[in-house]
Amino acid sequence: MLKKFLSILLASIAIPCITVVANTPNRTDSVYIFTYHSGPATDGIKLAYSTDKHFWTPISNYSFVKSDYGNWGANKKMYSPSLLCDGGKWYAIWSVNPDVKQFATTYTADFWTWKPQDYPYVNQGENVVDPILTKQAQDFIVSYRTNKNTYFETRSTDFKKWSTASAISEQTYRQREKVAKVLINGTEQVGEIHRAPSALVQELEMKVGDAAQRNQSYNESTRDDAQRFAQVKALKGTLNINTQNSKPISQNLIGIFFEDINYSADGGLYAELIQNRDFEYSQLDRNEWNAKSYWELKGEGTTFDIATDQPIHANNSHYAVLNTTQPGAALQNNGFDGIVIMQGDKYNLSLFLKSLNGKNQKVRIQLLDGDKVLAQTTLTASTVWKQLKATLKATSSVEKATLSIQPQTAGKLAIDFVSLFPQKTFKGRKNGVDRSWRSKTSSEQ
Repeated sequence: MLKKFLSILLASIAIPCITVVANTPNRTDSVYIFTYHSGPATDGIKLAYSTDKHFWTPISNYSFVKSDYGNWGANKKMYSPSLLCDGGKWYAIWSVNPDVKQFATTYTADFWTWKPQDYPYVNQGENVVDPILTKQAQDFIVSYRTNKNTYFETRSTDFKKWSTASAISEQTYRQREKVAKVLINGTEQVGEIHRAPSALVQELEMKVGDAAQRNQSYNESTRDDAQRFAQVKALKGTLNINTQNSKPISQNLIGIFFEDINYSADGGLYAELIQNRDFEYSQLDRNEWNAKSYWELKGEGTTFDIATDQPIHANNSHYAVLNTTQPGAALQNNGFDGIVIMQGDKYNLSLFLKSLNGKNQKVRIQLLDGDKVLAQTTLTASTVWKQLKATLKATSSVEKATLSIQPQTAGKLAIDFVSLFPQKTFKGRKNGVDRSWRSKTSSEQ
C-alpha cells in the first residue's frame, strides 16, 4: 500500500531534470544518471544511477525507449544514442542505420512516456554515425560524422524542423562529445552522464518493477497450469439453457480478412505492376533486398548503379543511373514474378527521367515477351528531373511480360519511380485496385 501511495504521489509531481552536469556539487536531492545502450541493437536506452560517479546501479536491464525505425522488429535498431536535458524535458537522438542519411529524435517529460519518433533526413554525407546532441542558445544541435570521417551539423529551434546540414571541423565535433565510460556490474559501458532529481530514479524503479510484474503475467502459459492451479479444487455445476429465449444468427453478418503476405497487396490487390519501382528496397524490408532488387541490366555497353545525390526528394533518396557507352543494353523489371498483360488493354506508364549529360536524351520503353515487342514508346529525358507519361496498348496477352528501359544514345541517364498501371482497375479508378477485386466481392460492385 505504501509503495502504491508513493508511486501515485511521485507521478503527480513534475520531475524536471537538472541541466548542469559538470562541476555540480553533491546534493542529497539529486543523483548522477548514466544513459547508455548495451546488448543487441534492438535494445534501447538504458539507465544507471550513482551518488558519487564511481559506483553505478542499473535500473534493471530495462530499455526506456527503443528505436521504431524500420519495418520489422529485428530491423528496428539503435546506435549511439545521445541525450540532452533542457527545460524539464529529456531529448534523445540516435543513429538508426549505418547505411541511411537519417537520425531518430524523440523527447519525454518523465523518461517513461516518450513522444512519437521522427527520422529527419540530412543532405550532407553518406550516412549518420555517432550523433551528438547539444544546445547553444535557442538551437538544438545534432553533430555527426560519416563513414568517410567527414563531420557535419544540423540545427533546430523546436526539435522538429532541422536546418540544411553544414560542414564542421573534427575539432568542433570532438569538443561537443559527451562520451563517458563507467563500470556497471563489472562491465564497462559507454554512454553519457547527466544530473537528475532522486525522485526521478525512485519513480522509474517503481514503474520498471510494475512493468516486470505485468510482463510476468503476460508471459503465463498453460504449461504452468499444473503448478499455478495446484491448490484449486474442482467445482461442479449445472448449466440450464433456456431455448425459448434464443435468437437466430443474422444473415447479414459478413466480413473479409486481409493480410499483406504472398503478393496480397503489392503484386495483388494494388494494381501497380512494377516491383521496387522507386529503388528504395533495402535490408530493412528483407535481408536479401537492396535498391537494385528486381531490376536487371540486359546487354553490353551500359553500367547500372544506384545514386543518392540530388534525388527527386529526400524521402525518396535512391535512384538508378545508366551509364551508356554503346546503346543497346536495357534495364528490365519483371514485376511480381512476371507482368500480366491482356491483349487490347491499355496501360499507364510514368517515370521520372533526368539526363546527366547536359543535353536531352531519347529513351525507348517497351513491354516484352522474350524478344517479342508487345508495346513501346519513346520518351525524351531533359536535364532536370521530370515525370514523363505514356499509354502502352498490348498487342498480345502474356502472363510473364517484362518492362524494358533502353537509352538510345551514349551518356548518363537517371531513372526513378517507374510505374505501370492497367487502365482497367476496380471501378476504373486511376492507380487503384486490381479489377479482379470485383469478381471476388460482388457486394462491392
